[in-house]
Amino acid sequence: MKKVSKYCTNGTKPVFHEYFQRKIGEGKTKPQALVCIMRRLVNIVYGMLKNKTEYRVPQLPTNVDNMV
Repeated sequence: MKKVSKYCTNGTKPVFHEYFQRKIGEGKTKPQALVCIMRRLVNIVYGMLKNKTEYRVPQLPTNVDNMV
């Protein structure tokens, strides 16, 4: 669990870092937020294996100010 924590909370993986911050903002504790991330990772891997697809990194908005 420490590796997942280090991987997701250091900001180098923006998709998971943003998800982690959102869960913390929802009132989850850090361990609870990490469980949410691990569940999301399991769902992604399962979907990749089931559909025989490669992982596609979701595109994050580059400029939040222009979002309406």
